[in-house]
Amino acid sequence: MEQKLINLIKTNHDAYYVSRGFYYQYLTVLHKWVNHYINGNDTVVSTEVGNDIKEVGEKLVYTQVKSYKAPFSLQSPILKKELFTFFVQYLEEKESNPELEFHFFTNTSLTKNETLLAAWIKAQPLIKSPLLIQCRKKIKEILKKELKALRKKKLEDKTKDEKEKLEIKLSFTTLLSTLENDDLMDNFMKSIQWFFAEETPAESIITLHNSVLEDLKHEKFEGHPPVIMLEALLSEICRCSQLEDSESRKVDNSLMVSIIAKKEDQIKSMVNNSLLKLLDVRFFSLKKKVEKIEETTVLHNNLLTKHSSQLNSLIEEYEKKQPVTFPKDLTLIPYVIPSDIIGREDELDILKENLKKNKLINLSGVGGIGKTTLASLYISVFRNEYDHLIWLDAETGIFDGFILNDNLMRNLSISTLGTTRSELNEIIQKLNNIQGNGLLIINDLVCEDKENISNLKSLYNWHIIITSRLRTDIGKLQQTHHLSFDNACLLYRTFEPTRNSDEDTFRAFFEFIEYNTLVIILAAKTIHLSFDLTLKTFLEYLQEQKLDDKEIEVDIEVGDLNVNLLSILEKTFSISSLNQDERYYMEFFALLPAGGITMQDIVLLYGKDYEKNNKIEFTKAINLLHKKGLITRTGNNIKMDMVFQESVLYQLRKDKGAFLSQMFHIPFLRARIQEGAQGDPAQAVRFAQYGQSVLRKIKEDFREPIYQPMLILENEVLNVQNWLQNPENLINKWEDLAVRASAKLNPEDFNLGTIFHNYALTLAGIGRKDEASEYFNKSITIFKSAKGSAHASHLLNMICNKAYLYLHLDDLKGFKDSFQELMDLRKIYDLWYDVTFPIQCHLLGTAYKNYGDFSEARKKFSMAVNAHQELPDESRNDLTLVIYLCDLAYCHLMDREIETAEKAAVWAVNIIHRLKIKEGKMFTAVVEILICISDFKGETENSAKLKKILIKAKNKNN
Repeated sequence: MEQKLINLIKTNHDAYYVSRGFYYQYLTVLHKWVNHYINGNDTVVSTEVGNDIKEVGEKLVYTQVKSYKAPFSLQSPILKKELFTFFVQYLEEKESNPELEFHFFTNTSLTKNETLLAAWIKAQPLIKSPLLIQCRKKIKEILKKELKALRKKKLEDKTKDEKEKLEIKLSFTTLLSTLENDDLMDNFMKSIQWFFAEETPAESIITLHNSVLEDLKHEKFEGHPPVIMLEALLSEICRCSQLEDSESRKVDNSLMVSIIAKKEDQIKSMVNNSLLKLLDVRFFSLKKKVEKIEETTVLHNNLLTKHSSQLNSLIEEYEKKQPVTFPKDLTLIPYVIPSDIIGREDELDILKENLKKNKLINLSGVGGIGKTTLASLYISVFRNEYDHLIWLDAETGIFDGFILNDNLMRNLSISTLGTTRSELNEIIQKLNNIQGNGLLIINDLVCEDKENISNLKSLYNWHIIITSRLRTDIGKLQQTHHLSFDNACLLYRTFEPTRNSDEDTFRAFFEFIEYNTLVIILAAKTIHLSFDLTLKTFLEYLQEQKLDDKEIEVDIEVGDLNVNLLSILEKTFSISSLNQDERYYMEFFALLPAGGITMQDIVLLYGKDYEKNNKIEFTKAINLLHKKGLITRTGNNIKMDMVFQESVLYQLRKDKGAFLSQMFHIPFLRARIQEGAQGDPAQAVRFAQYGQSVLRKIKEDFREPIYQPMLILENEVLNVQNWLQNPENLINKWEDLAVRASAKLNPEDFNLGTIFHNYALTLAGIGRKDEASEYFNKSITIFKSAKGSAHASHLLNMICNKAYLYLHLDDLKGFKDSFQELMDLRKIYDLWYDVTFPIQCHLLGTAYKNYGDFSEARKKFSMAVNAHQELPDESRNDLTLVIYLCDLAYCHLMDREIETAEKAAVWAVNIIHRLKIKEGKMFTAVVEILICISDFKGETENSAKLKKILIKAKNKNN
């Protein structure tokens, strides 16, 4: 970390004056110094440097010494300050000193209610566990508050100008972001060690004093009287600690050797009598107090022994007469004003009815949909119907939710020290012994916990509500639904009442986020606190995956924290706790459309060879993710909420090359689109939608490791869209693809040739015929460089399309030359029955048609139809057959053969119906020929209906 950031928050803890409690600190330094010398550790012990004590040896150890009467907890301001000091030193030292430790050394004990720190001390050093997560959460909270307090103090400095204050704000933003690095936080916490002696200040002084005297009897001190050595060494520590140069405030083995080498009278001369006098007073005073305590204790013990039977009898009688009472709120209960909650009335009624019939309700739904809000509303509205209420947050599990709730454990008079998971039954038994009806809410359960949930069902007089994404089979499942449009607007305006938006923008925003309540609130708060952000511009940021843009990084309040929208979404929809396989599938589903995914498509994606195995593997994975509430499976259909998808993508983008793990899918997806384009247009259209989603979600800036396969996929997707959309709508996309492909692909790459050819087709479709000719030539040149017949069909197809262009240009010579080239190549490669032969027949028919010879044109179009039907099923794209039939029907009309024309048109209609094509160029071509037939037959009413369909279809295409 940059040193200037460390300096911004670093406090000078160096001191060269004698302060309160120094005698306890000096004895601690002496104890360490003597022990290092005895053990032969070449460690330097510094005092009043950085912290109270600094040890530099095989590892770097900072020790904070506290002599206090009162016990400590993580709520103690002193302890918070020391944790912050440790953290600053950790940031400063971690790079250069990997072996870094921080010791908090005190004579006193923990408060009775401090269960979290007690568990930490018992487990230290911390390992990966729910306890580590809970401790990390608490330490983050402490450090955030300390950082923000320090930031406020520095910003209130009137000597700072605006530029300096801006720099301070930016620096603290960087520092606060370090707290989100869980690995860094875990390593920091693992470096901390706690030492609580559980003694009074007087007892601790005597303990240390006697321990050092015992150590000084060691043979290494060559028989020097321990008392004289103790006084001399303490005096030397005192002297060193008061030196102005902090580098000199240290003691080590070499100094000890030099002292031991002195004669006894020389050692005596080192003694600081003033210091001794102070210490003597302290020791005398402490000794007297200890003696007094001992006398009092003996007296009290005698009295208690004498009256114990009477006291015990009285206590028993009192307990019999006085029943144990418990407060109504056994934990802190979230407070909401029911009138402030929008659009949950019906769901509240359903929840009430479900609890009448079922004691345990699983309130399920995607993150941010409003589960916690609904539970909070229920406990607020119906609190008078219950005698006792409990609210537990269960992010780390039900057991931790119970034992880490200090209020509950205190109210139930249960000690959590040494508590094991099997002792959850003791808590349940206590709750069952409480008189009256109870309501227990387990909020935000993120992992399946069947055993503990089953145990909770033994709470006879309690209603239980569990809010979770999980779809558990224990209890009644109630799905939480999104708000209506009107209620969503009302919720938004609650948090952003000033910058209003039009209905279309609201609908577009709500539909994009699928009415996710959390996102509505966060977006409204962000816009309200921004400088000039509007919902329309916010939606653009959202659609372009730019929520991490600096322009939208606005701090908003969530509880007592100031965080931005993206950080909340990433936490709410985090996949970090999933195992490797689950994360892999979630990352995969995040790339697909939010809806419209089918089990058949997922299984088919990898081809026939993998179909049997994929049926098993994907079904198992999808069912598991559905049960965890991460996706939704409804029969054959699969859905992953849009907001969840977007959040996963932002998480993926943090790692360079993260999308490389998903590259495996892209070639298979491209293969299915190509396969469909050759023989099953409906399949091509379906998988093109998947491909379009992948292209939209992996933005340009994150494609580098998979750029080539992404270009090829984009070409296949746009090629399918060519069938369905007007070329005017696609030309910019093709142009952009051609430019990027030229920069990224080898000039002789056949994929580049294919992209140039498809771009040329689109250029020709909008009348830019010169440019089309240029790109046809480029594509043909690339494919002519191929050796053998592997790419012959592609080459023939390209020359066919160039010949079509010559027809449009009325360039008869160019057409004849191209057609002759086609014939020559077909002879060379002996290709008379491939997919390009019906195309060539249609090409010749189009030439006759353009020059008015409908009889010959009809013959060639019939040849094209017959040749197409003779192709293998896997090579027949019946959308091209629709074009042949429409042109054939047109020629029959021109020769007044209306009945034959109608047969060809009906054939084309049946194909369109079978392929479920309801838009695009093929659809409009069929409608147009049907209009011509209706007009020829004089069916004006039918013609009028068809013309309306045509107008609607063309508008949709545009």
